[in-house]
Amino acid sequence: MRKTFVIAMTIGLLVSTIQCGGSEEEQAEAQKPLPDSAGYTEISDTSGMLIVEYMTPEEIEENYESIVIAEAPDFTVYDLNQNAIELDDFEGYVLLLNFWSMESPVSKRLFPTLSEVQNEFRERKFTVLGICVDRRPIKAIQEAADFNRLTYPVAFPGSTDIYGNYAVTGAGKSVLIDSRGNIVGDFYDDPGTERLKRVINLFLNI
Repeated sequence: MRKTFVIAMTIGLLVSTIQCGGSEEEQAEAQKPLPDSAGYTEISDTSGMLIVEYMTPEEIEENYESIVIAEAPDFTVYDLNQNAIELDDFEGYVLLLNFWSMESPVSKRLFPTLSEVQNEFRERKFTVLGICVDRRPIKAIQEAADFNRLTYPVAFPGSTDIYGNYAVTGAGKSVLIDSRGNIVGDFYDDPGTERLKRVINLFLNI
C-alpha cells in the first residue's frame, strides 16, 4: 500500500453505517469496526462544501500540496462479470468512487447526480465507479443498478479492506481521486449536480 498523508482538509460528514445483506455471519464481518490503520483520516467539514469549487485551475496548481488529502490507497474490486478492477486501471483519469447500498436513502439521492455527472464527462478522462457495499448476489446488484438507471460502472469489493483504507463508515460516501492518483476530496450525501460538475471539471483541467 502506498504511503499516505493526512491534512486537515476534507469535505464530508459520514453518519450512517454500511447496510449489508447475506447471512448473520457476513453481516457481523461487514459491520466490524474499521481498523486503526485506515488509509487516511477523515476530518469532517460540517458545511459539506467542496472546498476547491471556487478555485481556478491555476489556484489549484499553486496550492496543490495543501489540497491533497492523501495518496489514494491501492484497491481491487470486481465488476459484475467478476473481472478484477484496480486503481492502476484508472491511471491518468479523474476517478470518483462512490460506496453505495441498495437500501440507503443517501445512495438513492446520489444515483441521479452521479449518473448525470458520468454522462457529462464520459468522453473525457473521468469515470464514476460505484462500489456496492451490500453482500448480495451479483444478479441482485445488477438489478439494482438497472432499476436505478446507473450510467456508470458498478463493482463489488473482494474484501472489506477497502472500507478501512478509504475511511468508509457508511453507504453514500464518495471519494474524488485526481489524475495524479491523489485523494483531493471526499463527501457524504448529494452535493448537487452543478457543484460536483464544477469540481470535476477543475481537476480535468489541471
